[in-house]
Amino acid sequence: MYSLATKLRTAQLWLQYLLLVQLLKKFIIAKRTGDWHLHLSTTTAMLSVFAAAGHQNYAKSARL
Repeated sequence: MYSLATKLRTAQLWLQYLLLVQLLKKFIIAKRTGDWHLHLSTTTAMLSVFAAAGHQNYAKSARL
């Protein structure tokens, strides 16, 4: 059987995944509706994701 720590780590992974999917959905909505403020806020929120994924060029140019 799985230990409690393993279950907690799995739950944390799924919650993090759901938050990233929610962020991408907001970004798509911003692009399709032309909402500039939502686009900027979601791009700002994605900067840490770019940096963590190793996409340094996106992280550097997105903040400009």
